[in-house]
Amino acid sequence: MNFKTIIQNNSSLIIFEIEKSKNRYFKDKNYHIYRHFCEEIIKIYKISDIDTEHIEYAIGLTYHLEAINQQNREVKSSLVKASFLEQAEKHYKNKCQNIELAKDLRPIIKSCYGFVVENELQEFKTEMPLTSLMQVQLYHYKRIYLKDLKQDLILKQLSVDNILLPNYNEVVKSAKEAYRGSILRHIGSTSPISETRKLGTFNSDSENDEYDIFQHYNLMLQLTWDMRLFPIFLGMVNNYRLTSTSIMNHISKWSLLKSTRKTIIARGIDRFFQNDYISSINILVPQIEYQLRYMFELMGYSTTNTLDGRSQEEQTFSSFLKDKFVIETLGIDVVKYFEIMFVSKIGFNIRNSVAHGFYGENNFSKELNIIVIYSLIILTKFNLKKV
Repeated sequence: MNFKTIIQNNSSLIIFEIEKSKNRYFKDKNYHIYRHFCEEIIKIYKISDIDTEHIEYAIGLTYHLEAINQQNREVKSSLVKASFLEQAEKHYKNKCQNIELAKDLRPIIKSCYGFVVENELQEFKTEMPLTSLMQVQLYHYKRIYLKDLKQDLILKQLSVDNILLPNYNEVVKSAKEAYRGSILRHIGSTSPISETRKLGTFNSDSENDEYDIFQHYNLMLQLTWDMRLFPIFLGMVNNYRLTSTSIMNHISKWSLLKSTRKTIIARGIDRFFQNDYISSINILVPQIEYQLRYMFELMGYSTTNTLDGRSQEEQTFSSFLKDKFVIETLGIDVVKYFEIMFVSKIGFNIRNSVAHGFYGENNFSKELNIIVIYSLIILTKFNLKKV
């Protein structure tokens, strides 16, 4: 007599005993163990060719109940609630094949993350006083742009100034040294949250390495902006060494500028000097992406994909920046800057935040506008001969 026959002959007794234990755990709200018993019953049902759909739905229900009960803790967490509802969504989709029920949970999960950002996350800030050496370095650096450089050379220097653009390989090396031996990555997964969305989950060592590198890059950028880019940019604006006219004169001389975009870019630059950062950013961000694609079209590089031989669609900006030829042409430092600044979910994601309306009024700051204009200026260091 084989094992399957034994199970089939005694299935009623086995199921009765498992059901009795299973129901006790459900009554005690010990849903985790309850699900284990459900999995065992499903195995027996499959051997006996009995339908298991109702048990799969019962498992999904326990994720809902876990989201509400949270092991009887007095203070409930929306982050815990979102986590269990995500498991319910995944279960309904994959095990119950009920896509509609899974979709119904998504707005609830989104609202949970929104509540987490507004009420449960804590922001820690610390002041970093400038040392005497840092103050001297900043003084000399500002002097170069505010006094020493001829006015017609300011933007050319700004476009090629490597001090303003992090060295990606150095950031990778620094990040690995900084986070080596960290026990936090082994305690649990990392899940960054923005506004009302979870941006991803990082579990493996390689995924955590990528996350650590991007976070370290973000930190290096923020320090570079606060200590160099913002002071010199605003300093030049305040003493009229940098104007909308001077910026457009520089951009207009750029050999890779699409002539039909000159007026649009000029409008975006002018809006910055009128303190209309919302308009300026919304105008300039799409033009930066377009100009990057146009540069490579001039070299004969295709920025489109053909779908089933019927139509051509533009590559996503993210996949475009990952292309080997693009990386070799622009260099890893420039490519990683645009990837992390414009399209990475765990970076600043400017392009997608603008395109999809994720930014609120407060996001359109003077500082963000400076970053966008600087990003456009970076591109002007490239020309057809060099590429």
